[in-house]
Amino acid sequence: MAISRSSTHAACGIRVAASALSSTHDAVAATRHDLGGDRYQHIIAFFSIEHDPELLVAALQLAFPDTPVSGCSTAGEVGPLGMMQGGIVLISISRAWLSGFKRGHPRYRGARR
Repeated sequence: MAISRSSTHAACGIRVAASALSSTHDAVAATRHDLGGDRYQHIIAFFSIEHDPELLVAALQLAFPDTPVSGCSTAGEVGPLGMMQGGIVLISISRAWLSGFKRGHPRYRGARR
């Protein structure tokens, strides 16, 4: 069985990981691994309707217990693997990057911490 997964890591703190694995649990585990060990402010999940939403929510809660997750089903997923169907794409926003952004952004200067 070939495992097809990939990820991209941007300097801005946003990471994208994708998996074409048919097992929801395995796909979430693979994308979690590809995203790395950072702490995340938020995860956005795009997933094929071939993945059971309840199983997906449970797997995401287990993989990212302290991170809010939002997302939706798709009719095709676009990510580091290109266009695919039957997969999962996770977009993560790093907690450390967002904190740094807030400190440096004019809107947040002088705000109480």
